[in-house]
Amino acid sequence: MIPSDTNIQWCARCLIYRLEEKKRVGDTWVEANYGKSRLDFFLTTMDILENTHSVFYADRLSRDFDHVECVLKIGRQKPGKGTVNIKNETLDRTEINEIGVLGLLDCVSNHLAVPDNNLRESVGNLHALYIKKCNITRSLELGISDGEGGEAQRLVEIENRWIALIRDLGPLDDIVIRQKTCSDSVFYEVLLNEYKNRFKALQGSFEKDKTYKRNWLLNKIKVFEELFGRGSEQHKACEEDLINLDSAELREETNKYLRFLIDNNEKPTRKFCSIGKCKNSVDDIEQIEKPGGGIFETNEGRSEHIKKFLL
Repeated sequence: MIPSDTNIQWCARCLIYRLEEKKRVGDTWVEANYGKSRLDFFLTTMDILENTHSVFYADRLSRDFDHVECVLKIGRQKPGKGTVNIKNETLDRTEINEIGVLGLLDCVSNHLAVPDNNLRESVGNLHALYIKKCNITRSLELGISDGEGGEAQRLVEIENRWIALIRDLGPLDDIVIRQKTCSDSVFYEVLLNEYKNRFKALQGSFEKDKTYKRNWLLNKIKVFEELFGRGSEQHKACEEDLINLDSAELREETNKYLRFLIDNNEKPTRKFCSIGKCKNSVDDIEQIEKPGGGIFETNEGRSEHIKKFLL
């Protein structure tokens, strides 16, 4: 089918523009940098345009061949599932303990061969307590609670109520071994997905809170600048709050990296240190002597002596 002149002109202009700056992702066009190139384009109909995935330049055929193909990719691609990484800081949070128990009981309750209404009701109550704890913790971390003392007391009450509900259910081992509607292997897969989804929800919530808090501080700076003027004491205080937030996050990331180095760096063995030396002795910290000679009785004494040369 030969398109009409109107379609040719409209589509050509559209694809020339998108060729340089746009590509198709799902149902929308997004910004893309294809670099500088000669004017190459496709003429197409509206039907094909609606199903165009992308227009791009292919790789060069060889080093000595300076031409590349202009490729029109037809067909919508289904959005792929991205990889979600659960961070260590998520697993270190106190809410993980509740997720471990709540996720297990929820899966057992939903897959029992004989339904247990008492267990199902207890899971609902535990879930409500978990949500309350998450909300209080988030308000404390965001600094928007009415008072830290009152919120801390509420957390203690929630913890006590949680423990009481768990004790009323009896030993968890006895609950887990009850007959289910699926095999153990299937239940194991279901439980893993349950934990994964809860971990993702928890991680997404406090990462969203971090973004919210920073955006709130940025808006506060703009408002105070309009009210009190740039450089005013109020404006400087807002800027200081933002700097402190960013600095705290930077220190946290730096400390993670330092801990990783300490935990994972390999230490050279004494045999490795003696490679290429003319004698069998190995240089180590124990060879450092006291001023005037003699060994240190304790490591602390040697440490204080070394610090004098570093500070």
